Amino acid sequence: MDDRKLTVYNGRGAFKKLPPQILLQGNWLEQAGFSAGDRITVKCQQGKLIITKDGTRADSVG
Repeated sequence: MDDRKLTVYNGRGAFKKLPPQILLQGNWLEQAGFSAGDRITVKCQQGKLIITKDGTRADSVG
């Protein structure tokens, strides 16, 4: 599977700046084994995020 290049955006609210955000979407997520409703764990390290399915599913998918 190929690496993905994404951008970290400034979060925006109605009246204030929100923390940074990253949007992950695309067919490549399904190709990597992720489906809507999958619960994930994000391991945070300096300059690195590791996203892993935790084996459970959300009760509802919106």
